[in-house]
Amino acid sequence: SGSWVKETVTVGGTPEVGGISPSIAVDSNGKVHISHQASNKVRYVTNMGGGWISEIALSTGNFGNTSALAVDPNIKIHIVGNSSSPSGLYYGTNQSGSWTEELVESGSNAGFFPSIFVKTNSTIVIASDNSGPKVAIGGSNSWTSTRVDSGFSDATSVAVDSQGFIHV
Repeated sequence: SGSWVKETVTVGGTPEVGGISPSIAVDSNGKVHISHQASNKVRYVTNMGGGWISEIALSTGNFGNTSALAVDPNIKIHIVGNSSSPSGLYYGTNQSGSWTEELVESGSNAGFFPSIFVKTNSTIVIASDNSGPKVAIGGSNSWTSTRVDSGFSDATSVAVDSQGFIHV
């Protein structure tokens, strides 16, 4: 319509609370997918079924920092988040129909300001800050991490081009 529309995400008649460090994606059907931190967990919220639903996507640790979300071509969700206890970068997905999560990298500096890209349905690319940008590639509890640079430390963003090259 050319003008901004504000919508409060309401689950079961109650506004979704928390909303710290949200990430948002829209799937090929125009449905909205959101990840955010609330009550030390990473929550996933969507209107894919018509009304809004909210689920816990990452719960192993104390998630008080940022999260990121990506939607794959089969409209399955991939979420990454940083936990302070146990410390590390965690990945979660609902590819199997229910949420599973795994540790990508452990350590007190692992996984700050993450971003995520689905290269294929089985290969996930995660960029994050760990005293400089790092890239983790993998999935299914098998990850390879590579330091990209040590010259700066801040938020990251990742994309993969049509030739499969990763850009951070």
